[in-house]
Amino acid sequence: MLIFAGFVYAWSVLATPLAAEFNSWSAAKLALTFTICMIAFCVSGFLAGIYAKKFSLRLVILATAVLYLLGFYLVYKTQNSISNIYLGFGLIGGCATGIIYNVIVSTVVSWFPDKAGLASGVLLMGFGFGSFLIGKVYKAVLLAELLHWREFFLAAAIAIFLVFLPGAFLLKRPCAANLVHAVHMAEKAEHSFTCKQMLATKAFKLYFIWTICLGFSVFALIANANGFLMETSPLLAETTAATIIGLISIANGGGRVLFGLMYDKLGYKRTMIVVEANFLFCILMLLTALITNNVILMTAGFVCGGLTLAGGATMNSTFANDFFGKKHYAINYAVINLSVLVSSLGGTVAGKIYDNWESYSYVLVLFAATFFVSIICAKFIKKPLKLG
Repeated sequence: MLIFAGFVYAWSVLATPLAAEFNSWSAAKLALTFTICMIAFCVSGFLAGIYAKKFSLRLVILATAVLYLLGFYLVYKTQNSISNIYLGFGLIGGCATGIIYNVIVSTVVSWFPDKAGLASGVLLMGFGFGSFLIGKVYKAVLLAELLHWREFFLAAAIAIFLVFLPGAFLLKRPCAANLVHAVHMAEKAEHSFTCKQMLATKAFKLYFIWTICLGFSVFALIANANGFLMETSPLLAETTAATIIGLISIANGGGRVLFGLMYDKLGYKRTMIVVEANFLFCILMLLTALITNNVILMTAGFVCGGLTLAGGATMNSTFANDFFGKKHYAINYAVINLSVLVSSLGGTVAGKIYDNWESYSYVLVLFAATFFVSIICAKFIKKPLKLG
């Protein structure tokens, strides 16, 4: 289910034929779709954290499947106005993804209390790989003229529904009798932070800024990846470009397992250092690639960007569990993911910078600024010693 939910991260590839057909839509307008999607993703994830347990998992999963059908049908019906894209892919698709993401991660991670990092990493690997797999299929289908882009969205909606249908009957919430470490969880529950208590901690405030900084730049890269690549090598074949852009998803997917294991073994400080190193390498590789028109260096920058996203996403899920406990995990995790409300603006801001300056080199100034702020925040993040 998370592989198919990762559809939304393929926006940079999905938008290419739309930009060609509707050439009056600027890069900023198209990038706004991804921003709307990410905002809807995190708001719906937050609401799912609050209310999902009031409903059966089966009902919630089936409801998200219906939302995908509705949203992608609106994309299918798009004419000259971009509003259908904003509503169908951005708002409705983003809401469906936020709900299913929060529900699956919070449910499955609770089955593995002593391996939260690895469990969330494996889950989020599927989410990360989804955009690569879907992007490759999308390009292959369009190049072979098997389907028009409109028809592909409709076919994708049906495929998602057919995958979610059995998933709705398979996924279950654990009860104490199912958990080997149920006693351990009960002992730890009294140390869990409520959402209000979490919000009051210095650790949360600094971490929230940290994850915004990483997400702002990486989302800007994802939403404008095709533009970065075309500025580096305008004559690059479409299939090659799709493969290179897809490496962001490969690094994002595979990196989530790596960072999950790293967090379990090395703790949050060392894991954050590795994430920051990837962020720095990403900026340096992208800048050098744009200056020298080197596709290999641009590819390396994309890989580092994907690893940065993987590290940040895995840190979010494990940080909520490690710092603030398991009892209120679903809502605390959803609140941390609200950082996407701000960081998702990165794609639109980057698109606007490009529209004004006609070079993505200027976007990297923004990346550098967010890197330095994130470094300062990371230095002062420490586990809270007591509630409140």
